[in-house]
Amino acid sequence: MSMSGIYTEGDAAAFDRFRWTELATTFADTWGPSILTALRMEAPVSANGPDSGRLRDALHFERRTSIGLLSMIFTDDVPYFPYVIHGTTGGQTIVPVAARALHWTTGGTDVFAKSVIRGDTPANDFPSRVWDRMADVVMSAFRDTIREGLA
Repeated sequence: MSMSGIYTEGDAAAFDRFRWTELATTFADTWGPSILTALRMEAPVSANGPDSGRLRDALHFERRTSIGLLSMIFTDDVPYFPYVIHGTTGGQTIVPVAARALHWTTGGTDVFAKSVIRGDTPANDFPSRVWDRMADVVMSAFRDTIREGLA
């Protein structure tokens, strides 16, 4: 007998009769896009810059199912995503790497500097806010899906 996690091969047959894979896949494919839309609506979008909305647009959803397990994974590929979610502590000096000066625009005026000291960036844990709003309805729908499979 082989085991995977806490389930045995005999459990796999029971899950097949229960239609776990079908039900979990249908549930995730129904709710995943809805949650992803809510995340994109809540994601911060820069008011300026050529990559405005890059974090929002890079959010994506992946479903993984196996015997008795459903994972709905929401990720983002932009390298600064963790800093948005968790914030940063300032005080670091930023210097140009591929140029002689840093450049940005403030109020329509070009600003140049040899270095700047970065300030704190507050955390914006928008995924938690989205889940807090949606958790009850999503979990209720999941319970209903399981009940359907047991019927």
